Amino acid sequence: MSQPVISRAIRKISRLIAIHLSPLYIKFPITAEEVSVVKDGFFEVHQFPNLIGVIDCTHIAIVPPKVDDPINPAVVYINRKDI
Repeated sequence: MSQPVISRAIRKISRLIAIHLSPLYIKFPITAEEVSVVKDGFFEVHQFPNLIGVIDCTHIAIVPPKVDDPINPAVVYINRKDI
């Protein structure tokens, strides 16, 4: 398969996922009470004030460059989970 065919397929599949699955998994507080509950929950767990939404990401294993690499040292590739 060519790169353009793969790109179109990924675009279509991503759009379908966003349209059909996002309402099931992506929820945003609407009422003042919902906002307050979410803010309080995030603060209780993470001590982060006024937070009402977060985005998580997928972690992909990589082989980082050497620690002493002058352009891209390995520490650039360490995230909050130390991976």
